[in-house]
Amino acid sequence: MRTPTPDKQAARYYVSLLGGLEDVVAGELARRVPEAEVVGQRQGRLFVECADGPQPLTGLRSIENVFAYVAEFEGLSCRRDGLAELEEALSEVDLGPATQLWHQLHGPVAEPVFRVTGTRSGEHEYNSQEIAAAAGSAIQATYGWAVDLENFDFEVMVEVEEEHCLVGLRLTPEALHKRSRVVHGIASLNPTAAYAMCVLSGPKRDEVVLDPMCGSGTILIERAALGPARLVGSDAFGQAISEACVNLDASGVTAHLIQADARTLPFASASVDKVLCNLPWGRRVLSYRSIRRLYQRFVPELERVLRAGGKAVLLTTQWRLLMSLVHHAPSLAITDDRLIRLGGMKPHLYTIAKQG
Repeated sequence: MRTPTPDKQAARYYVSLLGGLEDVVAGELARRVPEAEVVGQRQGRLFVECADGPQPLTGLRSIENVFAYVAEFEGLSCRRDGLAELEEALSEVDLGPATQLWHQLHGPVAEPVFRVTGTRSGEHEYNSQEIAAAAGSAIQATYGWAVDLENFDFEVMVEVEEEHCLVGLRLTPEALHKRSRVVHGIASLNPTAAYAMCVLSGPKRDEVVLDPMCGSGTILIERAALGPARLVGSDAFGQAISEACVNLDASGVTAHLIQADARTLPFASASVDKVLCNLPWGRRVLSYRSIRRLYQRFVPELERVLRAGGKAVLLTTQWRLLMSLVHHAPSLAITDDRLIRLGGMKPHLYTIAKQG
């Protein structure tokens, strides 16, 4: 039947992240919050103990949200009676410790207002809205809090995956990726993904870093957070350069920006240490035929401008095309290929090295 998962009972927090980047988040935790300990992992979630409270976790750049851990249950029925089981389980859960953590960040609330957000994956005879309603009914009966789906203090998360249920209280009022930009381009990259790309490049002090399709400047801003570097951004579109200027200024980041075509980069051969780029993926930006032509001319330019021992980190859904082109580039080699979950898509994140 329903039993709490024993190995997560000590966890006081969990953080949400882009699936496939769990190791990047664990690495940032180790560097920036050394007192924190990762005590468990699920797809897109790390469970963390942190003696210094939630505040240090909210400064992480590789995560989406921070939650106070409440409970986990196994054996939840996937049939309609699972809703009654869920309501009974939530009526026995103590939200007090989680709300105290929320108060540490946001201050006390005399008469809390709450909502429940339910999510579901797998085959069930009920949907996410019914999960939220069942959990909300139990919480309201236990605590007497008012419900407001728009203007709430506490947001209780109930995530059901097959027969497993995770319950948490959201501590961050909005996703932590909502940073770095004042203006947004057509296909602006999630800053969390941009930060991971910069980490995977192995950043070094004062290296030359190029984003040859910089858009609104997200990657350059995230790279600046990892230490001093000579940042260069180029884009074929003048509007993108203007947007990047606004965002870089707002973030206090200095970079050299120029309007240039990535198929004929105006940089000397072997002049760049790292190339970080969110390549065009599909019809929202270019047709597939145009993307193919762009990639065919960009990869040789990538090989040309990179120094020996340099690296590129590229994000794309056009993995077959990119892999084929890199395999035919004499001095380039793919050293890491990971599939990540990003906004309902599953792009590949490639690390490519230039051999000396």
